Amino acid sequence: MACGSGWTFPSIVGNYAFINVFGTAALGAAQAEYAMKKGWKKAYNFSSKDYFYGKNIGDTFAARYKQLGGKVVGTGYYKFSDVDFRALVTQIVQLKPDVVTSTIVLPGSTTFLKQLRSAGYKGPVLGADSFDGSAMLGAGPALNNVYFTTHACPTGPKTAAFFAAVKKSTGKAPDGAIVSTGGDLGLLIQAALLKAGSTDPTKVRDAFAALKNVQGVSGVISYAGTPQKGVPRKNVFIIRYVNGKQVCQTSFYPTKVNSLK
Repeated sequence: MACGSGWTFPSIVGNYAFINVFGTAALGAAQAEYAMKKGWKKAYNFSSKDYFYGKNIGDTFAARYKQLGGKVVGTGYYKFSDVDFRALVTQIVQLKPDVVTSTIVLPGSTTFLKQLRSAGYKGPVLGADSFDGSAMLGAGPALNNVYFTTHACPTGPKTAAFFAAVKKSTGKAPDGAIVSTGGDLGLLIQAALLKAGSTDPTKVRDAFAALKNVQGVSGVISYAGTPQKGVPRKNVFIIRYVNGKQVCQTSFYPTKVNSLK
């Protein structure tokens, strides 16, 4: 799976299934650990019941956050069709959270952020990789103090070099850190084939599952000994919007990932 992040995808499909990214559960855990490191001990969790990405990240965030001593002061759910969040953001402001976490996707994300700021909440918002990409600039000044978890730091040396190569090849600059996963996938396939010394499907599968410390475009990637079979261990990056610019903050793999089914 090139960029799909469903944590349980490999276990559902079978022994020959892998995902190329760190997975939804790792994203949720990373949100929780980063929030607590920043001292944000009360959170409003804006999740979704409509699809696995939104639900699993929201649930694993809440589980890990509570383990670390954080308090979820409220939970809300969005739908893809939602276009007005004014009643919801009023409730959020009244709850006075230290941080608002979310997985909301475009086009609702920019409207949500604008209405949240207009309602009076100026604190941090911690999103997921759905907050990446130039379309988020439609939120304007509401993006200030917005953070998100994603796959790479665009200004990191290896990622920047790959992005430059993509632009040179296609004539278009990559839009979002998720583009780095394409480079990762090519390097992982290469590493598995070289390790297997063969194109035999079972040998390649076994080699892929045993990959460890492969240098990808986004960072170091391993499949051997990871929390979920077929899901790699690779750092989650935190990026902050500052005056419309993406500023890389840190990267880490969560200390603990709650694998919720």
